[in-house]
Amino acid sequence: MDKSLTFKQQDEIVNYIIRLYKKADSRIKLEEMIKSDEKSRNISKNDLIMIKIVSDALFELNEDYQRIIRNDYIVKQKPIWIYDYYTKSTYYRLKHKAIEEFLHCLNA
Repeated sequence: MDKSLTFKQQDEIVNYIIRLYKKADSRIKLEEMIKSDEKSRNISKNDLIMIKIVSDALFELNEDYQRIIRNDYIVKQKPIWIYDYYTKSTYYRLKHKAIEEFLHCLNA
């Protein structure tokens, strides 16, 4: 990822990507609920591609980075979750690296 981006800009990009990912996931689940017959489903290839790209990027991350991306962006846990795993300073250090690595995986 371009090092000239600030942490806030990187954070906004990850938020945007995860919003797209969650919308794609919701559309796929809704289509599956509405149409039980696989042949009649009209699932967008773009939605499937989005799910695959983000899932693959998450898979490439180490356990700590995955936990941070999932809890902060996908599940949107309350901030208190971090204290079960990290000190505040360790969490912020790892979060910066998690975002950079996640964006790198998406860019690769």
